[in-house]
Amino acid sequence: MTQSFAPNVMPEFRIKLFGTRDGMKVYLVDGFKIRNTIDLDFTDGASHLESKPVPDNEIWIDQDAQGDREYKLTLADVIGTRSGLMSGLPLDKAWKLGAKIEGALRQKQFPSQWLKGGKIDVKQLGFAQGTPVYLVDGMATRNRYDVDFVEGGNSEVYPWMKNALGDPSVAIDNSVFPHERPYIGLHELFESRGMRQEGTQYNQAHRQANRVELAARHDPQFLATALKRLGWEGDPRALGQ
Repeated sequence: MTQSFAPNVMPEFRIKLFGTRDGMKVYLVDGFKIRNTIDLDFTDGASHLESKPVPDNEIWIDQDAQGDREYKLTLADVIGTRSGLMSGLPLDKAWKLGAKIEGALRQKQFPSQWLKGGKIDVKQLGFAQGTPVYLVDGMATRNRYDVDFVEGGNSEVYPWMKNALGDPSVAIDNSVFPHERPYIGLHELFESRGMRQEGTQYNQAHRQANRVELAARHDPQFLATALKRLGWEGDPRALGQ
């Protein structure tokens, strides 16, 4: 008797249609599921030219952004990045073009905040070897400090954090849903330590942090162990508050 096996079915990432743009369908998607399965570096949104799993006639926007206003700003960034890539720009310059377009829109919509610095709502979640970890208002941070701040960051990568939050410091974007925040915290703590204590350059530190983060996403015990080795004081779930 011959057995037949159904092929593995790709998880459904699309949540709902957000609209259309330039002939492409724009979907809100489950970014957490995408990062767990096919693209750990998928952040707030992407087209096929940035993230190969995205169909070439679609744009995906992570549902965890803070509402329609942020969705539209992210979409403008993705469209700008895609336009740059289609015109032959390398990815890093295309990203800058997308960020410039998003920044211009933020400046119009939030003129009293745009790159003015100042206070952002923060909540201290805990410490890891003396490094405080904060939950910050992601939308205000993008308006007041850095349009490229998405998911999280650390003061080795974002110099503005040294004045806004302290040196060293780690920040988690409150746009990220609570169940995903511990993995972002782990990534930023690991990356920060590599750069600060070991002199690792950012690109290598990011790749190493990605490997640790991905392992943790598939093994809760590894998450707890890795955080403990980084000096996290307390329950990993505290990062998800």
